[in-house]
Amino acid sequence: MFPRMHASIYVSDLEKSVDFYSKFFEVQPAKIRAGYAKFQLENPGLVFSLVENKARVAGNFGHMGIQVE
Repeated sequence: MFPRMHASIYVSDLEKSVDFYSKFFEVQPAKIRAGYAKFQLENPGLVFSLVENKARVAGNFGHMGIQVE
C-alpha cells in the first residue's frame, strides 16, 4: 500500500522492544537480524524499524520518511 510511512528508532534492548511492539501492533516482525527488526503494517501503511544502538538512544531517535511508488 502506498504511500507508506517509515520510521526507524534506536533502542537499547532489541529483544524487549520487539516484544513490546509485537504486542502493541499485534503482529510479529517481518524481519529480524542481529541488532535489527522491521515491522511492516498494511493498515496504516507503516514500515517501523528498530535498531539496537545503546549509545544513540539518548541523543537521536532515528529517522522518519514517506515511501511512494
